[in-house]
Amino acid sequence: HSARGRKRPQKARPLPLGAEDITTFIGRRSDHYLSRFQMMRAQRGRISWNWAAFLFPVPWLAYRKMKGPFGVFFLLTILFSLPIGAVMLLNYRELAANPEAMQTFFALGDLPELVLPDWLNVLYGFSVPLLFLLRMVLGCMGNHLYRRHVLRQVSRIRGRHHEPLHCRYELSRRGGTSLAAVVALMVLSLLLLFLFCLMLANFAAPIL
Repeated sequence: HSARGRKRPQKARPLPLGAEDITTFIGRRSDHYLSRFQMMRAQRGRISWNWAAFLFPVPWLAYRKMKGPFGVFFLLTILFSLPIGAVMLLNYRELAANPEAMQTFFALGDLPELVLPDWLNVLYGFSVPLLFLLRMVLGCMGNHLYRRHVLRQVSRIRGRHHEPLHCRYELSRRGGTSLAAVVALMVLSLLLLFLFCLMLANFAAPIL
């Protein structure tokens, strides 16, 4: 047979992106998120309230495997918390240097008055509002970020895996939720808290 008579095997085309792909990728509570996505698409809007994203912003991002937004919000949370940690450190030093203030703190919960540098006063005043703002932003935009993440990942997986079974396996493997990521985040948070407590102890050691 001539080369012209031979038919070249055609590559399988990826199946069209549909609700079944998105449902497989989302995993748990897929019905809830799919309805949110459809509503946002119908309204052509980005704002859709998510209580889990508002109450547990960084853990929610880790749970839903959103690595990029997780890194951004995790670093911003640490950055905005630094002035609060600095004020706590200074309060601890003041309490450690003054036994009467320590007794008053344990009896009444009153902290000694501190004279803070102006720059630290400004940063401390903005810390709590900024942390709350982070929660509000993710509470309002969390579903939009998750929708964009889901559509992007599903599209990539469908483009790389043309066989339906392989594609569904990859969708469920790369999507879904990760309780292990939340546990790892909790362990990391406890480690940071432990290091902060060590810093407090070392900070007060010369005084004691």
